[in-house]
Amino acid sequence: MEYNDVMTIALAVLTSIITGGFVLVFVEIGNRKNRENDRYDQIMSPFMHKLSSYFRFISWSSSYIIYQKPFKGYEEDFKKLVDKIARYGGRATVSGGDYGVEYFTADELYHIASDINNIWYYHDKMHPCRLTWDARMQGTEDYIAKELKEINPVYLQANRDVDLVAKVSGEFYTDLYQYIEYDTFRHEAYQKQYNLQSIVVASFFGFVLLVLGLMTFLKIPLLLLQCLVLLAILMVLICIPLLAVDVKVQINWMNKMREYMEKNKLNKDKHGKW
Repeated sequence: MEYNDVMTIALAVLTSIITGGFVLVFVEIGNRKNRENDRYDQIMSPFMHKLSSYFRFISWSSSYIIYQKPFKGYEEDFKKLVDKIARYGGRATVSGGDYGVEYFTADELYHIASDINNIWYYHDKMHPCRLTWDARMQGTEDYIAKELKEINPVYLQANRDVDLVAKVSGEFYTDLYQYIEYDTFRHEAYQKQYNLQSIVVASFFGFVLLVLGLMTFLKIPLLLLQCLVLLAILMVLICIPLLAVDVKVQINWMNKMREYMEKNKLNKDKHGKW
């Protein structure tokens, strides 16, 4: 086969790969990523609204709690957590809105939720509880009531005291956070996989464009040109599993690959260089 014939076929194949291969795959990955974001927003938007209200509730309530000195048992730990959560509430109050869906990573949200649950836990371990509620404080009762209503209107019927702070914290963890905990880590894993897919497709796309550019300005040897076209076709075949195989399965493959590499690295560190 003459060089011009191979050149014509190569141009047809490479342009088809770009328009009918990589572009379509890239668009479909973007569509799936957008659908995942929409699903996550529907789940997380109500939760983040309640979490922001909880932060503000703790921020307002922290001014009412009276601590006896010196601290005993879990009292100091309780105070540290309340002050820590109150700072989130202070930022939410200053901003005048709720924290965004993507503001915290799944790991950050997990640790925040653990701190919230520990507010209940440390209070539950106080025997007896020496913390009291300063009823003389005035001016923020309406703000506390507003945030309690956003979390769960049933709390409006309860007495405002330290026990309520612990009760709201414990129930927030069990009734709200644990319901969405899996979704936060799932969403992050899916997003990372979609981003990886986009990088792979974009790299393949750039490779084909480079080959087309070289064909325009240089006379590529016949054998090399044939190899480049075959490599481009192989890249399209690699992209097919990105759409055909479920993302969850792909993530499992990636995790197993990482575990295998970490295991080999550990063995290499133990026994020296192979």
